[in-house]
Amino acid sequence: MGKKGLARRAAERLTITLGNRRNRQMKLFYRGGVSLIATLFAAFLIFYARPLLAETTPSQGLSAQEQQETKAPAQAAQQKKEAAAKTTAQTETAELSADVSGTSSSTTAVKDNDATAAVSIKTVNSTEPNQAPLTAPQSYIAFSYSLCCRGASGMGVRRGTIAADPRILPFGTRVYLTGGGSYDGEYLVTDSGTAIKGNKIDVWVPTIQEARRFGRKNVKLTVLSYGGKKKRQK
Repeated sequence: MGKKGLARRAAERLTITLGNRRNRQMKLFYRGGVSLIATLFAAFLIFYARPLLAETTPSQGLSAQEQQETKAPAQAAQQKKEAAAKTTAQTETAELSADVSGTSSSTTAVKDNDATAAVSIKTVNSTEPNQAPLTAPQSYIAFSYSLCCRGASGMGVRRGTIAADPRILPFGTRVYLTGGGSYDGEYLVTDSGTAIKGNKIDVWVPTIQEARRFGRKNVKLTVLSYGGKKKRQK
């Protein structure tokens, strides 16, 4: 190699060495700059945060006080609602108790009325026949009804009247019923019905509840006097 080649190599090495130094210096400068910026930013945050904390603490205390002041009326309103609900519940309980007692009283009164009606039936109809019977006791099936009307005969229906088959027991016939318990006694035939045929009779009662309790009974009827054509024939 000549002198020119040696000089060129020396120049290249010098250039590379200078470039490496420059790169290292740039890296150091960059790192130092970043550290400085981070330090300044941290110092700024520390100094800026202190006033904020000082301002935030009273505001928090104030908000807590406001919350307590807001809760106080809400709690008072809730207590009023609970007291009103309790009063309403007590009132409804008292009314319900009164209704129950009234219902029981009315039920007792109904039972007493039914018992009184049964006693009155027995008192009115349980007298012995006032006259000699015309027939021997005959078996009948007794039902009951509570329709308010004049009856098929026009004589009306009431306590002590029955509906019967006019071909066997004409209107106006008086009979004596036995085997009916509290319904034993003397009855007058004043009504008839499409289902009352043959040995069936319907005893009139004032209420449908009593008619349901009456149900069906096997009784015996003794004719005391006939009405209608049979009476004239007699």
